[in-house]
Amino acid sequence: MSNIPSKVINPREAAFLAVLTFLKEGTFIRESLDKWQKTHSPSRMDFNLALDLASGTVRMGLALDYIAKKIANRTSLSLKVKERALLRTALYQAVFRKDIPLYAIGQEAGTLSKKYCHAVFSKFLNAVIRKLGDGVPALPAGKSAEALSIHYSYPVLLVAYFLKVFGLEKTVDLLQLGNNPPKVMVRLRSLETPEEADKLERIPGGPPEMRHLKDAQWLSTLAQSPNFYIQNGTPFLLMSHLSREASLKPHSILDLCASPGGKTLLAHDLYPEAQLFANDVSSQKMERLRANCQKYDLDAVLTCANGEEFVSEQLFDLIIVDAPCSNTGVLSKRPEARWRFSEETCKNLEETQCKLLRHAATLLNPHGEIWYLTCSILDFENEKLIQQVCQENDLHVRTQLTIYPTETGLDGGFACALQRK
Repeated sequence: MSNIPSKVINPREAAFLAVLTFLKEGTFIRESLDKWQKTHSPSRMDFNLALDLASGTVRMGLALDYIAKKIANRTSLSLKVKERALLRTALYQAVFRKDIPLYAIGQEAGTLSKKYCHAVFSKFLNAVIRKLGDGVPALPAGKSAEALSIHYSYPVLLVAYFLKVFGLEKTVDLLQLGNNPPKVMVRLRSLETPEEADKLERIPGGPPEMRHLKDAQWLSTLAQSPNFYIQNGTPFLLMSHLSREASLKPHSILDLCASPGGKTLLAHDLYPEAQLFANDVSSQKMERLRANCQKYDLDAVLTCANGEEFVSEQLFDLIIVDAPCSNTGVLSKRPEARWRFSEETCKNLEETQCKLLRHAATLLNPHGEIWYLTCSILDFENEKLIQQVCQENDLHVRTQLTIYPTETGLDGGFACALQRK
């Protein structure tokens, strides 16, 4: 299935098709909508509306299904994928977007159902939306993993793990933060001008190098400047922490999983004299990496290879392993991540993380360091995994840091510096 046809003009239709493509193919919402943006050039307002509707629909899918079943007075709903996508998209607007009138939601949903679905479903959808005028069914309010799973719309397996590790209060906090709209942050690479300062605001308790963007309309303007990098503050805090007490200033740096290049750029800003090497696994990722190297005037040797199989004749003083992970620290900005969480997925990720670290150890200078980073807050991807890798590869942890998501918009993440014993 193609993502979104270029003829689609209405942002609600674009959102519905992005949700449908995710449910059928697992395609990221942003990827679908970026293609729509390139082919049709919607206004910034329309694009942002489609992004909010699609992201919110995917994020709250489990809760929306529960509400639909309560309204229909059924224990289950036998729906085709496109019917489920449209029902969820309409319900998200009605339940979570109070600024959109119910009649407008009904009209647009009716038009889309006639275009994409069977007449029988169109009647069902119309009836569900009309019943919302009488009120929205309450979501479960219990403290069990099952109740929290539906209330906050997360897989019960993930909620159960949070409860086991963090307890009830911290779990509820994490679930709520994961459902908040992500905040755009900007890293300053140089002092901002008064004109630029008008577009930015300090983050309460945050580092001076990071700013919140006051208005999303300035995002494209700042994104053009090499003096800024659009990036959450957590990677900066993590890498700054690792660099503070490092015994060796690196002369050569390898970023093994580098795209889109944010950590490569940050490594350059921390160690501007070091020679840079940046690698990633696919041509698509390399395009983004190459574009950012050009934009920020980074002189880096670029290679395209699996990080676990990267070949080099030289050893490196610093190797950055920004490993693929569960994304449990960035659930607010990656709505799809929660639905990818499973025992099988976690096992596969753990295998990849271990392979990357083992291979990095073979590329390390005797007095060098490996910086291992994830955007996960789960110990089996972080502290426990590092403990295992250190035992198997004669390494030790010089320092490590875990950051949890905050109300100010910081993502969750983990970082540690590994050295040879």
